[in-house]
Amino acid sequence: MGESHIKSLQTREVIFIFTSTLPTPFFSPHHLYYILLHKSRSLLERPPPKAALSMDSQLNFTLVPSLTWERRTIASKDRISVRNLKVNNLRVSKDQWNRTTNCQPVHISVKLFLTKPIDSAAAQDNLDNSTVNYGTLSKSILNALQKPPQEHFTLFQLASLVRNTTIQTRQGHAEGAAEYDIFLPKAVLQAEGAGLRELTYFEADPPLAEITRVLYIRNLHIDCIVGLNDHERLAKQPVVVNIEIDLVRKDLCDEHGRLAKLISDVSIFNFADLPPLNQPTNLSLGKTIVDGEFKTLETLVIKVIDTLQTDFFTQGKDDASIIKLKVEKPMAVTFADAPALEVIRSAKLPVEPSNIEGLG
Repeated sequence: MGESHIKSLQTREVIFIFTSTLPTPFFSPHHLYYILLHKSRSLLERPPPKAALSMDSQLNFTLVPSLTWERRTIASKDRISVRNLKVNNLRVSKDQWNRTTNCQPVHISVKLFLTKPIDSAAAQDNLDNSTVNYGTLSKSILNALQKPPQEHFTLFQLASLVRNTTIQTRQGHAEGAAEYDIFLPKAVLQAEGAGLRELTYFEADPPLAEITRVLYIRNLHIDCIVGLNDHERLAKQPVVVNIEIDLVRKDLCDEHGRLAKLISDVSIFNFADLPPLNQPTNLSLGKTIVDGEFKTLETLVIKVIDTLQTDFFTQGKDDASIIKLKVEKPMAVTFADAPALEVIRSAKLPVEPSNIEGLG
């Protein structure tokens, strides 16, 4: 048994994804079936590769931001998806009380961006290699998740398992873009949920494998005083926070609870009450979003960014990560759903002006 892996072989007709745990000189009946079915002599020129469950090391993924992936999907006109495939018997990540010992509901979504039109399947009113059987795909994912109840998955592990299962199932559609979303609807108090989205792109010739991972929290609700108008200073109003961490480090994929707490507890100082520079600062002057009184969304948003750069990310390890933050005030404008402010910032702390001068 050699080290397991998955490899794509290209013919003039189709891309195959083969897996096997047999020694390389031996063709399994499974392999011969596909070889004979598609009459692909070129596949016989090399023996089938040894098997694998993980593709990260074998395919040498290049990490790219989600914007790069989105550009890759423009050429794909036809797409197949399965949305919110529900699994309730898995111990995944951390729940709303930061526990790893309990099962929680998981919603799995997969979207495949096909590299050629589905016209031939439509013409014959039957499935062929221009499309993907979403029923087979759904069953394959559910079967792969039939694990012992004591086994625990991180979000990173679960996303990788769903991705590899999908690649093995779709066979003739290994190339192109795909989106895998693992959503935990009960994972964060006062939010609609959190999850990990994985975006991939493959090409066979020349070989190319790109990936990005996005940690996100959906609709985190916080009440605070925010606004310039006199009436907005009289009572707290709800703000709704949505955040994505693009190119998130693997070690942070399960930290949605800590991320939500940092957002809720972001500190803002009442600068009018700060002591002179030659006197020590009283840290009790710090206010959280819940207790604070902001005049503008701009101040609130930038304080959240500053806090995450300092307290959530590790400088030097997370410099490539990108923060996408959106804050809404649903009660601020009577005849609109909500005004909102969206910002995109690097996870890397900006260089202080004094340090820039020193670099020269």
